This record gives sequence, structure tokens and C-alpha cells, in this order.
Amino acid sequence: MKASQQSTNLEQASGSQDELLARLSRLALGRSGADVEYIVRTARQFARRQGRTLEWQDIERGFQSLISSMSDEVLWSVAVHEAGHAVAFHMFGVAQVMAIAIGAQSRGYVTVDMTKGLENEDWLMRHIACSLASREAERLIVGELMLGSGGFDDSDLAKATSLALAAETEFGIGQVNPLIYHGLGARPDILFADKHLAARVHSRLEKAEGMARELIEQNRATVERLAHVLFSQKIMTGAEFQAFMASEPAVCG
Repeated sequence: MKASQQSTNLEQASGSQDELLARLSRLALGRSGADVEYIVRTARQFARRQGRTLEWQDIERGFQSLISSMSDEVLWSVAVHEAGHAVAFHMFGVAQVMAIAIGAQSRGYVTVDMTKGLENEDWLMRHIACSLASREAERLIVGELMLGSGGFDDSDLAKATSLALAAETEFGIGQVNPLIYHGLGARPDILFADKHLAARVHSRLEKAEGMARELIEQNRATVERLAHVLFSQKIMTGAEFQAFMASEPAVCG
């Protein structure tokens, strides 16, 4: 399956303003503000070089350029990564998936609406597992771990570590002195200074990783099929994702 075979012929794109806005809105799903700013800026530069005003197709072409700059190998790994997140959020009941997008400068997004419900320790562990599910999907389907799960403060590993640290220092469910609230000063840096706290946090992360691994193994076929859909169409709305999951065979969670 080649991404180029699925691309839209933007040179022939036409339609009413409402139709064009709908297409642009779809392409913008999950994109960051930085992505949109970059697209508009480059679209204006392109139109200026052509000696004309900015057109809808310039912006649409800009969104597509973010996708076409990535190789099929990278796109596939990103599709698997985001599919792992999305299926975990759905199966663990932690959040409702609102949109999935791959191929942007930041590679991929799963936009969610956190489910309102009983926020207890079990919910927290499932939440952490959702952050780690992408790694397990990569491990099982791609065959190796990509570096994108870590490396920056908003990464999957950073989010998982932050939640596990909060469990031990802020939420009153820690294994040691649970009634002491450390939130005002408890930053991830403290893990380097307190090896006992680091061990407890890592134990939580290992437990959540095991939960994520079990879920991905049980739902491997669903994750892989979703990854193929994402690889093909690059963007999926929340309604499309819900319809996809509803069409899947009964799976374990």
C-alpha cells in the first residue's frame, strides 16, 4: 500500500466554499497551532511567488505537503503508534477519541475528550496504560520501538511518568506516607534524587505497561486494521473511528 496512491489531485480540486472549508477542516483535524501557522505562511509565500492572491487550494496543498514529506516506512510506524493510543483509549474507557491524524510535522495526533466518571486508582492506571500503548503497538506490529515516545516534555513517556509520580506524591494513593502532599515541589527531577520514590514510580509504569501490552496483544488485529486505514486516509474523525470500532469483531478489554 503506497501513500502516493491515496493522495488527492489538488490541482483539480473544486467545489463551493462550504465544501472547501469542510475539506480544510478535515485536513486540520488534530493539527497543532504550529502546524497550521506553518501551512498558512508557506501557502502565502507560494502564492506570492506566483504573483497572485492566496487561494483555498494553496492551503489544502500545504496540509498535504506535510504528509508527502514522510516516507511510507515512517508513516506506517506513526499509523501503528497512533492506532495503539486510539484503541487503548477506547477499550480502557478513559477517553472518547475525537480525531486521529498522521503525517503532520509532529508526525501524529490522537485528540480525545476525557471521559467523565469515577477517577480512582484503577482509572489512573488505565490512563497511564493509554500513554504506553503506542510503544506496545510498535513492539508487536512494527517489531521495534521508535524513539518518538520519549525525548521531550510532552512525550508519551513524560506524560506517563508525570501521572505515576503524581500517584505517589499528590493523589493520596502512594505506597509511602500517602497523606503527605508533595505537589508543590514534586517535579520529575526529584526522581534522580530519591531512588526509593523512583523505584515506586517505575513499578507503577511497569504495571501500566503490562496492562497496555495485554490489551494490544488481545486486540492486535484491530490495531493493525486501524493502522492500515490511517496509513491510507491519514485523517479519521471521531465519528469514523467509532464506526470503525463498532464494525470490529468482539474484542477483549
